[in-house]
Amino acid sequence: MEPAYTFTLPSIHDDIALSVRLYHPKNLSHVIMDIKEPRLALKGAVIAHPYAPFGGCQDDHVVLAVTHCLLKQGYIVVTFDFRQVLRAGDSAGKTSWTGSPEVGDYTSAIGLLVYYLHTDAQELDKPSSKLQVILAGYSYGSLILARLPHMSHIIETFESAEKGTSASEIYLRARTLARRTRQSLLEPSPPSTPRGRRLNSESSPRSRPQTSQVNVSYLMISPVLFPMTTTLLSPGLAFPTAKAGNTGSGFLSMEYSSMVLFGSLDHFTSAKKLKQWVERLSTTSSGRLQWECFQGVDHFWRGDGVLDEVQARIKTWTSSSTEQSLQT
Repeated sequence: MEPAYTFTLPSIHDDIALSVRLYHPKNLSHVIMDIKEPRLALKGAVIAHPYAPFGGCQDDHVVLAVTHCLLKQGYIVVTFDFRQVLRAGDSAGKTSWTGSPEVGDYTSAIGLLVYYLHTDAQELDKPSSKLQVILAGYSYGSLILARLPHMSHIIETFESAEKGTSASEIYLRARTLARRTRQSLLEPSPPSTPRGRRLNSESSPRSRPQTSQVNVSYLMISPVLFPMTTTLLSPGLAFPTAKAGNTGSGFLSMEYSSMVLFGSLDHFTSAKKLKQWVERLSTTSSGRLQWECFQGVDHFWRGDGVLDEVQARIKTWTSSSTEQSLQT
């Protein structure tokens, strides 16, 4: 499993360079070129990794397993390294005490994916077709996922971006890569690996993906809840609290299809606390939240066949979410 593109992207928080990978499914030509049914959606996902100071990065085995699972289902997948991933050539900066910079890091990856898919939809003369986007996070990645703003706010960040800003550069990179990919399908050749940032193209979005066109789903794996967020991570990173009418947030608004997976032997947050948390969220989700506790599994999902079970559960969930989205 090799990425189609490996490059750096500026974080919209402070312009720090982030290491990003964009993966294509094997049936990409069908996904992008051959789909003519207007109701079908282009599908993509962004996956966030565990805590960088403890070695978390986009090479994490759980992140790679989820990536592989979604690629097999026809998703275009973006993974990235949060700031301070300690490997040569990877993301710069330092992990924050508040989580705000990391929210900016994640938002940058979302912008890339949304405009990559949206450009493909425009090129296919399907500008009104839906984009199906999964936002996923494992461990610390789920903590940042829960702090993401509503998709409408994320899109607005890129729509209102001024020329030369990080957000406008991300938009340009997404459009350039999407067009390069489409051209490579028309004239097959290995895609190049862009490393630079400045690109010559229009500097701001001309055709805005409406929020109603972006069908969002959320996937959390081994979320880390308070009080472990203060002992494992930092005092400013307590898991946000779900509140009725919390429309300013994404996941916690409970407006969208969501899945939470965790193990019964999780030693960072007890299965009992996690069950209480998801059951409380379920009361306001109108059936949109699903969850599963895997018996005998720890926070790191070690053991023969464990990740196979996770992949099977994710496949079932994404299939049902796709069917529901096609009916709306």
